[in-house]
Amino acid sequence: MHCLTQARNFKPFTQHLNNYLGFQNTKAVYISALKNRQIEDFYEKIKILTKAFSKDTYTTLNPHLTIAYRDLSESLYLEIMSYYKKRSFKATFEVNHFRLLKHDGRHWDTTVYLDQNN
Repeated sequence: MHCLTQARNFKPFTQHLNNYLGFQNTKAVYISALKNRQIEDFYEKIKILTKAFSKDTYTTLNPHLTIAYRDLSESLYLEIMSYYKKRSFKATFEVNHFRLLKHDGRHWDTTVYLDQNN
């Protein structure tokens, strides 16, 4: 996806993470990333650059870090969520590069890696 090279020209920003959540319909467990102006702008830029290739019908941003997806049974998903809803998690990190990942049915593969220098 050569079109994404234009997206590497973003100013690094601090991203805050806050607690565990899940998408029950896909049995995904994730850490919530708080919305901020920089990530919203970055998301809009990516949407514009990938519009010709995207099947994405999502119109809202739900930033997160996925920690389990597709390989959980319903009972295991519920057990994990029961465990994590009692836990709290907070962290911050600098966003200075990005990876576009694609799930091949078994695991995630990096299809594009871009930082400020490439």
